[in-house]
Amino acid sequence: MDELLQWLKQQNSGIRAFTGYTQRAAQLGEADQANAAHYALLGALAGQFVAAYDGAPLPVDVASRAYA
Repeated sequence: MDELLQWLKQQNSGIRAFTGYTQRAAQLGEADQANAAHYALLGALAGQFVAAYDGAPLPVDVASRAYA
């Protein structure tokens, strides 16, 4: 699961990072069946964040708080 965190730390704090996070969590969940539920939960949370802000301006302070 550390791999997902390290990947996120290398990204910018924009909406694309959270879209990529959702995709990355799905990939890692397929590869690591023992932690698949954890990856699915984390991916779903990131997906809800993307759905809430996709296509709308994302204030920097909101992105920074979500990224932290």
